[in-house]
Amino acid sequence: MNGIHDMGGMDGFGPVDPQYQRTFAADWEKRVFGVNMMSLMEGVYNIDTTRYYMENVPPAAYLQQDYWVRWLSMIERLLIEKGVLTKAEIDARQEILRAGGGAE
Repeated sequence: MNGIHDMGGMDGFGPVDPQYQRTFAADWEKRVFGVNMMSLMEGVYNIDTTRYYMENVPPAAYLQQDYWVRWLSMIERLLIEKGVLTKAEIDARQEILRAGGGAE
């Protein structure tokens, strides 16, 4: 496998620094991780599905997005596709947060 998601095995991106181990830089990243874990535990999707979705992010988008932004995008797509949320519900929640509404 030599896709964009496997940059550690691709030429031209330099070595992977094993010393870099930042897990969460912001609280929202923890929430993304939590939503993913709960979705997995509830059987909404499985780890193979997440891998498939991540491996199919277009290379340009993959390189432009932060690690947790990629995860959030993948989770949103999965929750919509599995019928858990609609795009309209996600957009409405984003508007509330932009307007200063807190995360609940």
